[in-house]
Amino acid sequence: LKQQQTEEVVQELECTRIWNPRQYPRWLAFEVEQQLQIRPEQFKAVDQLLKNSRGSVIQLNMGSGKTRVMLPMLILERCHQQCKLVRINVLPSILQEALLFYQQSLVASVQHTKLFTLPFVRDNEIDECTVKILD
Repeated sequence: LKQQQTEEVVQELECTRIWNPRQYPRWLAFEVEQQLQIRPEQFKAVDQLLKNSRGSVIQLNMGSGKTRVMLPMLILERCHQQCKLVRINVLPSILQEALLFYQQSLVASVQHTKLFTLPFVRDNEIDECTVKILD
């Protein structure tokens, strides 16, 4: 166990920023508030998704920071680019945890990002009246 912890500490100490904080100042504020550093592989994945916003899919390992680092990076950048409304879909199994984290890290922070939840279950019957209400 100590060997693994030592390797993790060394990995953190050797981590260097490969993105420009002047280009992404919201990410810098996010790093400071969350007391973390965006890793190069996290930046590369988010950069790929930002550059190819139409139909881009990437596969990431469990524990690579998808929910707590990369998704907030995408939200922050998309909210302040051309589109003001960003929709994310979260699995029901992690919805409450993700919602709590995003409220703390994006809403109750210097980011002041608004967050709304619109729960939807695919099993719901949708008729024409419901569609009109949702429209």
